[in-house]
Amino acid sequence: MRLKTCKQVVLGCLCGFLAPAFLCRGGEIHTHKAPLYWSVYEYAREMELAGIPYHEMDLSSAQWDAVIDMMSTKFKSHGYDMICTDGFLPQTARDGSVYMTHYGSMPLKTLISKCRVNGMRVGVYDNPLWIKGDLDAKVPGTDYTLRSLTRNSQDQVLYPEVTDRPDFTWVVTDHPGAREYIDGFFKHYHDMGVNFVRMDFMCWYEDGDPGRDYPVTCGYGRKRYELGLSYIRESAAKYGIFTSIVMPELYNDAELESKYCNMTRIVQDTNIGGWHHFSSFNRGKIYDRWPYADNQFDGFTHWSHLGGKGKIILDGDFLRLNKCDNDDERRSQVSLQLIAGGPVAIADTPETIGDLSQFYTNDELLALNKDGFVGKPLSDVVNSEKSCRWWGTMTNGDVVIAMFNRESVSRTMSMNLEEIGLVGSYRVRDLWAHVYEESVTDTYKAQIPAHGCKVVRLMQKDAPHPSEIFLIGKATPAYWNIDQASETLREDDGTFVYSGPLFRGEIRFVSERDWHSVNYMPEHNGTWLTDGNKVEVFNGDPHELAKHWWVNESGTYEVRIKVSASGNMASVSAIRIGDLPPMVTLLGAASGFWESAYAPVIYPQEGSSDIFVWEGAVKPTADRKHFKFAASPGEPAETTFMIPETVDYNGNVKTVKLGETYKYCEETGGGSDHFWGFAPLDCGHCKVIVNKSDKTVSFLDRHTSAICQTGVDFALKAYFRGENLIVESVDEEVEVYDLSGRCIVRTDTGWLSVNCPSSGIYIVHSGGHTLKLVK
Repeated sequence: MRLKTCKQVVLGCLCGFLAPAFLCRGGEIHTHKAPLYWSVYEYAREMELAGIPYHEMDLSSAQWDAVIDMMSTKFKSHGYDMICTDGFLPQTARDGSVYMTHYGSMPLKTLISKCRVNGMRVGVYDNPLWIKGDLDAKVPGTDYTLRSLTRNSQDQVLYPEVTDRPDFTWVVTDHPGAREYIDGFFKHYHDMGVNFVRMDFMCWYEDGDPGRDYPVTCGYGRKRYELGLSYIRESAAKYGIFTSIVMPELYNDAELESKYCNMTRIVQDTNIGGWHHFSSFNRGKIYDRWPYADNQFDGFTHWSHLGGKGKIILDGDFLRLNKCDNDDERRSQVSLQLIAGGPVAIADTPETIGDLSQFYTNDELLALNKDGFVGKPLSDVVNSEKSCRWWGTMTNGDVVIAMFNRESVSRTMSMNLEEIGLVGSYRVRDLWAHVYEESVTDTYKAQIPAHGCKVVRLMQKDAPHPSEIFLIGKATPAYWNIDQASETLREDDGTFVYSGPLFRGEIRFVSERDWHSVNYMPEHNGTWLTDGNKVEVFNGDPHELAKHWWVNESGTYEVRIKVSASGNMASVSAIRIGDLPPMVTLLGAASGFWESAYAPVIYPQEGSSDIFVWEGAVKPTADRKHFKFAASPGEPAETTFMIPETVDYNGNVKTVKLGETYKYCEETGGGSDHFWGFAPLDCGHCKVIVNKSDKTVSFLDRHTSAICQTGVDFALKAYFRGENLIVESVDEEVEVYDLSGRCIVRTDTGWLSVNCPSSGIYIVHSGGHTLKLVK
């Protein structure tokens, strides 16, 4: 997609008034958290070990479908939102393309489309310094041929007599057209929808020697290596693509990789995986060039000084938990990646993973990734006792301690709290056992099994005074979705007040949209909210304490929470001031919600109690289950649904068309599970009007003038749903920028959903309209 001149002006304006000058010259690149994803590595490596020739290696479409299904159903809800290609299989540029179009027999566009349907992204293994296209083809936007980018007799190299191995054709980065070629590489993947690229074999480029006895390239020199990395950073930032360098040089303490790339490998390939790759392979040995370490533990330890918030992400390569001997080894391997702030890259396949998903989906441990946590060992001397004890601090001040037993016998390990700057008494949460232990004051000790680990979270007992209070629970409009917890208003005397609907069920109060924030609970579970009673203030995640207030009757309430200046005492009072306000909840593919308890609430149009309007984009789905309405949030058995009187598709869908109105009937419990839906060719932007007085649902073109017309022309709509920014536009092109002026994502479909885990300001631009959103 071509970036129009007006978009360039917008970006320039963003840099001018939103960001410091240095951000406009390329941006701060170390703002990402480590990715959680699946890699094809195990499939490919096993094919290689089986002796399958390179040109015959491939995955069938059915195998890709099985992977996508596994990741979207078992892992996506835990933060794993991407699958990634790797080496081994043929990577080819077809149909006249300058850049890669196929991985094995799978067209990348097809793979991306398959993943998008299931809410997944695709990452690509490729290197912008490799040439895959026809050498007589032109560099996009120039008259330079690809051949002109390759080595010629005038190039000064380290080993003139050496001919590069035929595996790759390298770009000589100081040749004219090299910068444009690299920019075209990232534009190619951006336009496909790829925003993660793994770049391999960089250690061959600079000096041609990856630790072997002979050069494998002619050695293009450090200046060309840095020039290439600078072009990569420039274009990757321009197109919003995360770069991971796989086999890096890391010379001079990784000065170039840290400057130009988002993430870098720090260890030998995964190979056979298991404890071999995690700890035992050449344990305690650090080399002077790639690979600097042969096992993950030594690699993370040796390079730990490079990591940290605002620094490059350290990558320990893929995990093959099916190759571990026992569950203790599995817990250790997943724990170290997350403690060190690295990615968790699953390589187990649908055929080998069995029940091992439980180790990858420990949400208490994955909270470290979400937090951007990066821990350090007490010592970066590999194989030392202190290198087996790691720690770090979360953004809310909680301290995480991890102790790893690399030995083959069980042993007692300890951490002196003063050594990590902690004084006082702390609550202890075991992040694998999911239980609270006895509080600790001076030294934390634990018996750790052979090849096992202990990971605990230390939480202060004293609670800070909150700046905000939120409501969460079945009784609230947010249900148990902590990211959507209902807000209160703070009055001048420090009292927090909520006025609005509450439903029959449990409720709790928290100081942040985070389960690990301060929780305000009743002394006895099930205490009626209107009874008040004693409030327990708990600073930390109360997983097993599960004590809630109870709302006995749905209605509109006024709830007041008063917290003492010390933060350790609170009072709650609540009165029911009326019935529930009129509302409708929207379920189905159009909203992305399938349970009434979680579905978005629509309130009536101003001046009416019976007219409810939804506007948005409707995308084609195979089952056509686009719309279903409920009278209010809640459990299905307790909720009244408004469903079609008749159905005509798949036994559960009423096919509808724009411009038509349909009668609905009411059903409590939703047993028939009927929906309204559009045929694929009728999908697009629409306005839906629910009229309770007539018991009808109308489906209109969004621009149609009709009853309930608000008088405001829709052009651009953007909002947050959890960590996802949803954008709907009448214009085909949509762009989202962060505060630095970096374009996070572009699309030419007029609709997008992008994950924005970081709080901050986001700028949405489409056509002649711009919106600013604060998260």
